[in-house]
Amino acid sequence: MILNLGQANANAISKHTKVPRQAVYRTLQELLHKGLVEKVLTTPYEFRPTPIDMGLSILIKERIEDCRLLEKKAEEIFQRSKSSREISSKKEPRLLVIEGIEAINQLFKRKHNEAQNSADIITTVPRLIQILNYNLDNYKGGLERGVKYRVLVDQPENEDVFFRKLQILLTYPNFKLGIMSSDCGPVKVNMAVFDGKVSNFNFFPSKMLHESPVISTNHPSILAMFESHFEACWKKAKKK
Repeated sequence: MILNLGQANANAISKHTKVPRQAVYRTLQELLHKGLVEKVLTTPYEFRPTPIDMGLSILIKERIEDCRLLEKKAEEIFQRSKSSREISSKKEPRLLVIEGIEAINQLFKRKHNEAQNSADIITTVPRLIQILNYNLDNYKGGLERGVKYRVLVDQPENEDVFFRKLQILLTYPNFKLGIMSSDCGPVKVNMAVFDGKVSNFNFFPSKMLHESPVISTNHPSILAMFESHFEACWKKAKKK
């Protein structure tokens, strides 16, 4: 409102806005503290808006600082959550159901970022391409840490197009790709096993991320089945 009035005292602003004078004066003091208004030494004091370019600069810096503090708080929450997950991971086996593409993507990002030694993955070509659209940097991060990736997919309809999409990953010596043989294909389960300790798999292999919930588990019996299935299919696969 003070932008419209140009320069006015608290009483005039109160009458114009129909806001109690005490509330107006309190707000003016807050704006003065932020540097968004200037106090004119008259009797009574009058206030005028800070030049628009300066005001916008102040507001932008304030928003940047708010975002920085929010990021710091989010990191603190993440670290506490990570500690809780590490503690809970030492407890008895569990199966967690994750739904919604954003939650699923965050799960995948976290598992790739936490992987230390290996990631063995079986998935369909369309689903792998969709995942890489969201998680390519997480794959690259794991590979740069020395994580050994072995990825099995069914036969792509167009190998040239498919391999172009994977070109960046194929430059890493610790990224291995296999095309499933007819004995193992078509893909019966989309699954990933990280470090032999945790696995993600989904209900419906043929469906895309947003169409099927994902189960994350550290159950040793399920891990053993997945690892056995992966090794059997990897042995027969055509390596690229």
